[in-house]
Amino acid sequence: MDSKEIIFKPNTAISIDTSFNKKAKVVGIAALYKEPNLKDNSWRLVLNRGNLNISKPREISASQYTIKLVDESK
Repeated sequence: MDSKEIIFKPNTAISIDTSFNKKAKVVGIAALYKEPNLKDNSWRLVLNRGNLNISKPREISASQYTIKLVDESK
């Protein structure tokens, strides 16, 4: 299992370019909040590796105690 730690502040945007192990099936993303929503588990994302494309970056938004994948149709 590989890991990468990235820190960013609210109301900012960052671009992450990283390679993945060819055997990886999922990519997990976790946000550390003072008061995470443990009921909805909105502090974490699990993305299927097959849904990620190097030529089509995905956008993730972080807001008050929640991270989510931005809809591609927008």
